[in-house]
Amino acid sequence: MFLEQCGLDHSAEIVDEMIDAINELTGRVSLLIALNISLQTGQDNEADHVQLGEPGRFPNPDS
Repeated sequence: MFLEQCGLDHSAEIVDEMIDAINELTGRVSLLIALNISLQTGQDNEADHVQLGEPGRFPNPDS
């Protein structure tokens, strides 16, 4: 009912949009973490860098 009131009665489309938003945020967070690690260590580990909007694992600073 809530979705119908909002004019969004296609829940699959909403879920797809939410997944896209989460993937974009994950990519941004991964990029920020990689940048932070790079700044702290003074190294530029390109293998740890993730493209903006590209979902991926968080860089592991112990590896």
